[in-house]
Amino acid sequence: MAKARASAKHEVAPSMLLVRFDMLAPAELTFRAGQFISVLLDAEGREKRAYSIASSPRHRRTFELLVKLVPGGAASAMFAGLVLGDEVQFAGPAGLFLCEPRHPGDALFAATGSGIAAALPMIDAVLERPPEHEHGRVILYWGLRTQADIFWTDRLTELADRSPRFSYEITLSQGGAAWGGVHGRIGEHVLAELPGLQRPCFYLVGNGSMVAELQRSLVQRGVDRRRQIRVENFYPTVEP
Repeated sequence: MAKARASAKHEVAPSMLLVRFDMLAPAELTFRAGQFISVLLDAEGREKRAYSIASSPRHRRTFELLVKLVPGGAASAMFAGLVLGDEVQFAGPAGLFLCEPRHPGDALFAATGSGIAAALPMIDAVLERPPEHEHGRVILYWGLRTQADIFWTDRLTELADRSPRFSYEITLSQGGAAWGGVHGRIGEHVLAELPGLQRPCFYLVGNGSMVAELQRSLVQRGVDRRRQIRVENFYPTVEP
């Protein structure tokens, strides 16, 4: 088991915490973008919860977790009550939701809610690759409910400013008339992109219903499930 100490904590959106940890033992955390750790909720390790590492693998002495607070949830109660300086134990990293070693064409990420925690470090890693290695478009569709749920626009803007290959759309399922951006669920917008994509690879992460439905729709339109689609389910309930 590894240990880390909470060094920063703030609410980035309603019921969404971003917590930064400093590594204690071992001194560094080596992982790949998209992987997760399992945080122990009791000393015996009988109960634990998995969270994607929301920060870049370039930072090995610290890492971030994005925590969706669920009423009545044991992990939510633990993180809500976490005080700076508190220590946690965790297992990992683990997980096979990883970037392909090389994309022959475009890479499209479809994330809902806290699924952005896995998607953003993966996008960052892909954009770090030299143009002679790959030069396809990198597209993100991020589904949320309302404008109040939007966060990390600074991180998205930084990625877009850094690379002309990257573009993103935030889609709101309950945006209302005041929202001037994209409305609806992300599946319809991803499918609309399909005809213009070149040899795409799809990364679907977040709400289990979205992942299953969008994967099924892509396969029905001729996308190879095994070679072109990678999935990670965060939760089974209905989300944007």
